[in-house]
Amino acid sequence: MSKPATYATYQPIEPKTELLLSGLDGVKNTGNCKWLALCPGHDDRSPSLSIKQIDDRLLIRCFAGCGYLDVLAAIGLDANALFPDRHLDPNEPRRKPPRFNKAELFDIAINEAGILALGWNGLLVNGSVTDTDRERVQRAYSTVMDLLCEVRR
Repeated sequence: MSKPATYATYQPIEPKTELLLSGLDGVKNTGNCKWLALCPGHDDRSPSLSIKQIDDRLLIRCFAGCGYLDVLAAIGLDANALFPDRHLDPNEPRRKPPRFNKAELFDIAINEAGILALGWNGLLVNGSVTDTDRERVQRAYSTVMDLLCEVRR
């Protein structure tokens, strides 16, 4: 096992991510809450284990083909240590992962709401909007409705 490393990050590191990283050797930060490490599931000489934290989710992938359960077992953890509140019901349909993270959704929503507000203001002040503005407002409306569907799924 390796000693805990320092990690450059822009979002808070979840405790479960810290737990996983502290059990791995050769951990290298590759971006905002992304790491590469030596995979403990096989005799690894160069980093082949990718770890990525997205909001409160943790993605673990060995490019040599080890399953995440094998990786966890090799460092003395089980799935409950990292995913305690997850239960899989084979009869429930699997949810699709979101296409955007929360920050992206918020930024897009704010931008498109601004377009809608400008269009509405133009209509109130001038009594009409140009065809170009109308098309952009319609795209903004469509985007906001898509975001609503994304948030609800």
